[in-house]
Amino acid sequence: MTKNKRVKLPVPNEMRDETSNVHRAFFSHLIDYAGMFPPASLSLDEAVRNYAAYLKSDDAWMLGRFVCFASQLAELDAYAELFDERVPLKISALGVKNPTRQEFVREFETTRTQIETFNARWAGQGCVDAAEIMIPTNFDEIYFLGGAWAKEGKTQNVKLFVEIPFDGEWADSLPRVLDALAIQNIGFKLRTGGIVASAFPTTEQIARAIIACRERGVLLKCTAGLHHPLRKFDASVPTTMHGFVNVFGAGILALARGLPEKVMREILAETDANNFCFDENAFAWRDVRATDAEIANARRALMLSFGSCSFDEPRDELRALRWL
Repeated sequence: MTKNKRVKLPVPNEMRDETSNVHRAFFSHLIDYAGMFPPASLSLDEAVRNYAAYLKSDDAWMLGRFVCFASQLAELDAYAELFDERVPLKISALGVKNPTRQEFVREFETTRTQIETFNARWAGQGCVDAAEIMIPTNFDEIYFLGGAWAKEGKTQNVKLFVEIPFDGEWADSLPRVLDALAIQNIGFKLRTGGIVASAFPTTEQIARAIIACRERGVLLKCTAGLHHPLRKFDASVPTTMHGFVNVFGAGILALARGLPEKVMREILAETDANNFCFDENAFAWRDVRATDAEIANARRALMLSFGSCSFDEPRDELRALRWL
């Protein structure tokens, strides 16, 4: 993936004014912009200015939240003039990465305070309405997270997403963690890749995570590695990277049609664009279809969004496939 320093001007698109309800349902607010993260690794200044420009583009309907660390929120005051109540700055704020148990206990409250302070200061001009934290392996206090997060009511409207370390304990920890998240109405953050091959989960792991979230009613957001619409080998990693149409299509069809793991793994492994279809009435993989209403429901209830260090590349590749 290339390192883009500047926002590209919107590309004229003859379909833009005729975008179907199916496209809107599938791609609406799908891409959270994480320009400061690898491999783009832009500065805060570059990333926030890019996000402001994307918000004013014709493709703003595809744009999700701006992703930054909670520790960077105070720095955003310098960019307040780029946003207003009509085009507010919506943020998903990250806690400390890979915390130890001691760090997590200390930083959890710090993250809450940083978010509360930002939201009070920005009012309607911008807000943090989602937060992403990673818990240490075997974190037994997970059942207390919801109450601690909503303490005093100041962050009760900020949707919390929890990630667990992608290590040897991941598969065994997943059911227990999701049980706890479901009870507390907390979302799950699934890491779908990174900058090294070992960071990419298998199709089996992704399918099981989606099914486990579906069974428990846990909202899922993905992060990292979903640079391409379709599963493909990427020499920059080097490994086969998951496609965001594969992942979100599998999740949407899993909820709409109750798909078993075997079929979901086939969708996740699909590399032939001809086996996917976006038309006026439905999204489909082979003969498995979901209507626009079913897609919208799945996006609300199960498959929220994914973080990407580029907003341009996903759009360009979707257009190259004639899916936009």
